[in-house]
Amino acid sequence: MEDDARPWIVVLDVPAWLFRVLWCFILTLRVVCGGFCLGASSVYWFLGRTEMTFYAQLLGPGASKHLSTVGLTYAAIGVAHCYQLARMVYSSARHRTFAFEGSRLPPAARPRQQLQQASAYVFPDNNTRRRSSLQSVATVVQQSHQSRQSYENHVGTTDVAIQPLRGSMLTRFLWTLIKRTWRRLFGRAGFFGVESEFFHTRFLVRELGEILSQLLQVYNSSTLIARRWINNLSVMLFVLNCCSTPIVELLCHRRQRQHLHRVADSPENDDPSTDTGTNVSEDVDILALERFLCLACDLVLDAGQSVVIPLVIFMPYFYQFDTTAFSFPEQMLYDDTRYVNMVMEGQQLFVVSFFDLMSTLIPQYSIYSCLTSMRALIKQHSTTITIVPETATLERTTSALRTQQGLVRFTQSRRHALATRQRQRMVVRVVLHAMTVVLGGGVLALHLRAQQTSTHLSDPACLQATCPWFTDKIACSVFEFDCHKRQTATIHEDSLGSIDANSVGVLAIKHCVALVMPTSIRQLRNLVGIELYNITIVSWGANSAITASSHPHLTFIAFARVNMTEIPPAVVHLDLPETLVDIEVCVSNLTHLPENVGDAWRALNALYVEKTLLDYYPEGLARTAVQELSLQGNRIQSLGLATTNDTTQISFPSSLALLSLSDNPLQALPHAMAAYRSITFLTLEYTLLMELPSWIDDVAHFADKIYLHGTPFCDELEASARADHGADAVISCVAHNDRGRGSYPLDLVTNRQSLK
Repeated sequence: MEDDARPWIVVLDVPAWLFRVLWCFILTLRVVCGGFCLGASSVYWFLGRTEMTFYAQLLGPGASKHLSTVGLTYAAIGVAHCYQLARMVYSSARHRTFAFEGSRLPPAARPRQQLQQASAYVFPDNNTRRRSSLQSVATVVQQSHQSRQSYENHVGTTDVAIQPLRGSMLTRFLWTLIKRTWRRLFGRAGFFGVESEFFHTRFLVRELGEILSQLLQVYNSSTLIARRWINNLSVMLFVLNCCSTPIVELLCHRRQRQHLHRVADSPENDDPSTDTGTNVSEDVDILALERFLCLACDLVLDAGQSVVIPLVIFMPYFYQFDTTAFSFPEQMLYDDTRYVNMVMEGQQLFVVSFFDLMSTLIPQYSIYSCLTSMRALIKQHSTTITIVPETATLERTTSALRTQQGLVRFTQSRRHALATRQRQRMVVRVVLHAMTVVLGGGVLALHLRAQQTSTHLSDPACLQATCPWFTDKIACSVFEFDCHKRQTATIHEDSLGSIDANSVGVLAIKHCVALVMPTSIRQLRNLVGIELYNITIVSWGANSAITASSHPHLTFIAFARVNMTEIPPAVVHLDLPETLVDIEVCVSNLTHLPENVGDAWRALNALYVEKTLLDYYPEGLARTAVQELSLQGNRIQSLGLATTNDTTQISFPSSLALLSLSDNPLQALPHAMAAYRSITFLTLEYTLLMELPSWIDDVAHFADKIYLHGTPFCDELEASARADHGADAVISCVAHNDRGRGSYPLDLVTNRQSLK
């Protein structure tokens, strides 16, 4: 059924001041939502940079594969918002008044000559055939094809102004077909239009999709977000979203039923000659108001859930991130609570799977659709203007449109028939609305129960509590086991029994003189990190090994002040999770790394082995994807392997960006080095280097800084040559590395983990 053939129009006639308020409201939301989508697209693009590989991998296994797709999707939605925004601004500037895109000049703003040439409203007489498929009594305004077209030119339409093309018959036929199809889909009475007979069905289906997608987001928030006020806000918006549409429809339908009862009881109801259309116009107002309120509530709640909450989570990290170093401050990265918040809130905020993408797109599409439909529903109230053309008298007013004799007059029996069909359609909607209300109440009950459980259950070892819905144990994202406080030598099998295994994000074990890692660690499936401080490792075997199946989200393992001569076999094997990107060892009696380190740690992004007894460079590291490698403060005297020509060569990871060899008794560098073009920072401070190989000059062409302070090479430079290696030079003997005491912030961690 074509748009032009539909004789009834649903529009909300509002005063001029309210029209301006709504115009500004829609404009503001367009700006905010469009800016949000474009900003999100740029963030995803930034995460795809090589320098951000470490943080992209923290989002989860395979998350980096979706970054470009998600970024393009957000960009497309943002561009669509900007396009609609530009049309609004252009239309208003052209009309010199507040107007939406596609609307014509109001009659008061047109020249008199244009009004005289305009098509007059032609109202149908009593013999006009009435339509048999009217959706409801509240949506009927009987007009001819010409009157509807003139009315839409005045109030605006969602149809695109498509002009016929000149050309062959086939071209005109195809263009007409495209035009007709467009109107059937996106016209005011098209399938996606505000006057569609499927409006409520389509809106309900979309709302159910939103509720299901938001249900997933709210549940994930309860497990990943520790800040209670964010969870409270998220649940509140979800419950309101479940209840808002039923409440709006209930109030509007009650008002409509009261109106129908008044009409049915009126003695003038049976006399068609006394029907002036007032009854129908009031029903149209109720229907337009109902649809507008449903769209407005859905828009505000979706924007709160999909725009406001993500911004609240994201902005603190935005202000703390250092874009020059591509990193967060050490105080955040080495604070267990802040680090686990960063990782878990990042997993909540960013799309990490295709399913997450779909659940994110539904609310964004809903926001765009609601804004488009709302501007098609509202119309500024106009004053009466009477024009006397050469052939007819034209009254272009809203009041005239409602009071002409051509308006549809319903008999009592026809009203009853339409009411019966409406009741049948309402049954399904009422049932589905009841289900959404029950769902909202159930989520609220689960949330309150989780809050109560978290309040009543506590443990001093829990540094940060969370509120997942389905648990009766202590929900803790950071669990710190202190052997000194508990007066025990090691953590036991039952030490983790009182906490909810799925909620633990970081497990910190400290001050244990004989650690035997329990097998119960394999139950902590959502572990993000393991930190061992001031520990003597007795056993960490295969029974308690870290594997991809038992710890799919693990990102780091840190050994600080740990007594171990070798890396535990539990963390050096081929079944480690792909998300394990950071292993750090600082202050240990470690003497060597395993031979299979290149295969076992192939996914590593950062490896720190500092202040140990390591006296050689493990060649297997060349097979890893390490970008930051720190071997500072060890006992390494030489690098590379001897060749038949009495020269040495060495291979570093091809992705290596930062290499620190400071504070080693290193006497010479290899004569040849592979894969050095990626190095941006090379630190050789306080080594025993007396000369530099030729490839150092090649590295200097690509690197930002090479630190040589405190080496014999710099000490023996002549005064003239020393000027070439000043603080601003790439190869510098003056500049000091910010991580001169090690990439691992030992002092910071020691102050936090010391005996108390």
